[in-house]
Amino acid sequence: MKFVSRNSNLMVVLKPGLPGSHLTGQSPVTGVYVKFQNGVVDVKEDSIAEMMKKHPGFNIDYIAVEEGIKEEDPYAYYRSETEPVHTTTEIKYGHAEKSVSSPRKTKMPPELENLIKVEASKLASSMVKEMLPNLIREAIASIPPKEGKETGTNVKIDSTKDKKNKKDEAESPTD
Repeated sequence: MKFVSRNSNLMVVLKPGLPGSHLTGQSPVTGVYVKFQNGVVDVKEDSIAEMMKKHPGFNIDYIAVEEGIKEEDPYAYYRSETEPVHTTTEIKYGHAEKSVSSPRKTKMPPELENLIKVEASKLASSMVKEMLPNLIREAIASIPPKEGKETGTNVKIDSTKDKKNKKDEAESPTD
């Protein structure tokens, strides 16, 4: 069974361990612990899965994700990364020259991303409606006129002359 946590490195204590004592002759008792890696743990044993479900942190600190159904991590967006941001400082002649830091990942909630996409598509469609007539006029104006008879803005080519010229060229003997 798969469990998902809000925290990246949550450790759940299902049965606490006790250290041994040489003076009293008490042997150590091992405990049962479950450690989440990047907020997810996959428990193979049914007994441990049942203990996880009975733990007071179940549905508060972590939840169970059903296998076979769309396995989705609802906390993946909100979970912080375990690796800190690194800063490298270049030192020359005993002085710090420049510091280079790894970029921070900015997170935006999925709801806000969807809202931005909707608004951007509305803006783009309104801009296309405004710009399209001007673009068409500019495209038509940039087309060079063709040779032939012109009537108004339409250009008509006299195709009968072109056909005669092609026939004459085909019939003319080549030197």
